[in-house]
Amino acid sequence: DSKAPLVGKTFADKDKIITLIIDNLQSTTLKTIYYIIKHYAYKP
Repeated sequence: DSKAPLVGKTFADKDKIITLIIDNLQSTTLKTIYYIIKHYAYKP
């Protein structure tokens, strides 16, 4: 699953989350990954 390393890399470089997503994903996948990142990255 290509999403796993992508999400892992975003957590490693939180400053580059948005740039990484926009640079690497199509619009449909973008919504999915962005939701995942919002769900985990902003966890209390």
